[in-house]
Amino acid sequence: MVIDRAKNLFKPYLGLPREMYVIFFARMINALGMFVFPLLTLILTIKIGLTNSQAGFGYR
Repeated sequence: MVIDRAKNLFKPYLGLPREMYVIFFARMINALGMFVFPLLTLILTIKIGLTNSQAGFGYR
């Protein structure tokens, strides 16, 4: 059931050029890298106990 829905979802994209797939995966990796900054802010403020200004400034 779920696999059939996934196949139907990706069916329109099966004939694209190779460059399109490379661009897609590059953008996904870049987006995952940009997630590091909000996650690091949460870790610094909640787990380590820094203030918001210290976490935003890059406290040393």
